[in-house]
This record gives sequence, structure tokens and C-alpha cells, in this order.
Amino acid sequence: MRNAFTRFGGHAGGRRGGLVPVPPCGTVPCHQGVGHEDALIEVALEAGADDIISTGDGFEIRCDVHAFDRVAHALEHRGIKAESAEIA
Repeated sequence: MRNAFTRFGGHAGGRRGGLVPVPPCGTVPCHQGVGHEDALIEVALEAGADDIISTGDGFEIRCDVHAFDRVAHALEHRGIKAESAEIA
């Protein structure tokens, strides 16, 4: 059953992970001449994020539970302000 959910885009309450929503570039500073999106992707991936999704409201960074603190701290260290951070 879980395989069917996964194959067709759903989930059966399986894996937990970190979710860090980040607002779009006009609401946070861009870094060292690099665009906000480029800096965000670089920092998040180096810290262990699994995925960065562009949404109409900014970006969602998704990561494994074990990488959550590392990703959140790396963003904060670079001055990228997250709207929130949670394990979902």
C-alpha cells in the first residue's frame, strides 16, 4: 500500500523530515553580490538539504531529520532568514 501512495505522489504517513520555508529575495538581503536564490541553494545543499522548492511565496527547503539543525544553522549563519523551521 505504501508503494502505491509513493508511486502516485501521496504518502502513508511514512518519513519525517525538516521543512524550512524562506521568503522571496526582496524580503531578505542578497549575499556578496550573489542572488538570493543562488546563495540559498549553495548554503542549503552544502549543509545537507535534500531539496529546495521554489514556491509562489519563496522557497521551501526540505531535509532529513538528522540534517535539520545543520541546515537551519547554516542559513542563519549566512543571514538568510527563514519564516519558520519545523520537523514535519
